[in-house]
Amino acid sequence: MAVSTATPGVDSPDSPWADLSDTQREIVLALLRHGRLLRPDIMRIVGISPGSVTRLTTPLVEAGLLTVHTQQVADTGRPQSPLEVRADAESVVGVGLSTNLLTAVLTDLRLGVLATVRRPLTGHSPVDIIGELSAALTDLAGAATDAPLPSCLGISLGGTARDGRTVDEAVFYGWHRVPLADFVEARLGVPTIIGNDLTALTLREAWFGVGREHGRFSLLTVGAGIGHGLVVDGQVVTNPDAEMGLLGMVPVPDGGRPASAAAAMDCLTNEAIERAGCNVVAAGWQRRTSSSWQLRATPTPWPYALPTRAGWGACWAWPQPSPCPRWW
Repeated sequence: MAVSTATPGVDSPDSPWADLSDTQREIVLALLRHGRLLRPDIMRIVGISPGSVTRLTTPLVEAGLLTVHTQQVADTGRPQSPLEVRADAESVVGVGLSTNLLTAVLTDLRLGVLATVRRPLTGHSPVDIIGELSAALTDLAGAATDAPLPSCLGISLGGTARDGRTVDEAVFYGWHRVPLADFVEARLGVPTIIGNDLTALTLREAWFGVGREHGRFSLLTVGAGIGHGLVVDGQVVTNPDAEMGLLGMVPVPDGGRPASAAAAMDCLTNEAIERAGCNVVAAGWQRRTSSSWQLRATPTPWPYALPTRAGWGACWAWPQPSPCPRWW
């Protein structure tokens, strides 16, 4: 794998995504989210006719983006031919930014990890971040020489980026209205999207984790602060204020501390608390709650784990509706 030289902000001409129609993209995304599907399932999910399924998927198979499988579901009758996304057709890069660490992971289209790189951060300016990101992409290229060029790059951080391009606020970095995606694309030439780290983790769990079996679930994270993600009917529940860090310091009227509307800088950031959480992760702790749901914390690479100041954070996900679980 080499560093991409694709035109910033657009699909590479060599990418099988470049000429897809909107409906073809819907088909591919449905297969990514649900896995291998029969044509009637595609018709139901995307809302198209039998003839449209054949007409729209045949070019995708010829382009190498989809594969056709033959399976006999009964002793008699016509064999079924489900479709599936060819995971190795492309690669993507996911990047997680914490206060002192950049974690970059190269994956296939089903988030199968191909290579992982972690680089310490010595500064928080966009120039510092992009410099470390460039070095991380070079390291990934050396670690996965057989992988195709990354077709896109996603960056998540503790902040807001409502348009997926500009970091509106990132308190831990001191950023306000930083056009990070434009900066990255100008320097590295890889189409880039920016997002909140909790939202990214919740989306990942909805598409490739517990969301495969449950349309409603909650996700709780503990690291440099606490976070809660909610999925209902397969969709992440969010609003313009959801990523603002509104759960944080509460001013008290005793005069000992001035009123503050800053993000949760002091909430659960004590190193002893973080270290205890990291020990829980390392031990792979799991326990039954009174509601019979099993919560699990495991150390896994980005985009599934949460880097914190003291190490790796922990996350739990459980189906809804259920009583709030006791995990202490």
